[in-house]
Amino acid sequence: MKIILLIALSVGLLLADSLDSLLQEYKTTSDNSLQTVNEKIGHVIIYSQKEIRLMQYTKLNDILKELPLLNVNTNQFGLTNYSLIGSKTTTSGFFRFFINDHEISSGYDQSTSLSWSDLPLDFVDHVEIYYGESSFSFGNETGIYFVRIYTKSALKENGSELNGLVTTKGSHSESFTNSSSLENGWSYLMFLNHEQIKYTTLYDGHKLNTNGDKKYLYADVSNETTKINMGYTDVSKNNYAGLALDATPDSG
Repeated sequence: MKIILLIALSVGLLLADSLDSLLQEYKTTSDNSLQTVNEKIGHVIIYSQKEIRLMQYTKLNDILKELPLLNVNTNQFGLTNYSLIGSKTTTSGFFRFFINDHEISSGYDQSTSLSWSDLPLDFVDHVEIYYGESSFSFGNETGIYFVRIYTKSALKENGSELNGLVTTKGSHSESFTNSSSLENGWSYLMFLNHEQIKYTTLYDGHKLNTNGDKKYLYADVSNETTKINMGYTDVSKNNYAGLALDATPDSG
């Protein structure tokens, strides 16, 4: 009887150990950042999809506010702007943004953070943030922070998701994500977002408005050998302080 109990106990321990090993292997292979992280670029901070959900982060700005050596300013356009400590710039070139290894930019204001830092995280799998000196891996242009955003995989999601957000100040946001795997080996992921911003503040007896309208679109179509990405953003806002010397524009 004792021998039978010992054999049963040994088998149970072996099965438990095998199950733990399988679960750990699954966790390792399902962590997409293991395939994308590049420590040669600089010091890296990784925000996984699980961490983003637990922290209840909804926008890329929520993550960026955690970074060291930063000032968060509201610039003359009424947009959040990031500067290094000890400086305050209208537009900042300290950040370079990438979605799935493709750099996104802003030809209008020369500062990617003004248009993309409010990017919703509904379709994001994980975010890698590298900091340090500029790296030849991304060319010889200046940059202190390199933000690499990786989207969810259509092969894993294969469905639709609708999200909405309303604030007490009257702002609201709606986003839609749809992904599917097709029979011919192709898959696609599409993300749409629309946000209306309501914000008013008083300055020297004048009311300054930074109300605005933001739209984001991202599409990914891929198979085993080909990947096509497209990103689009449109930001329309009141002139806020604008370029007037007294910071109170009559119109804008």
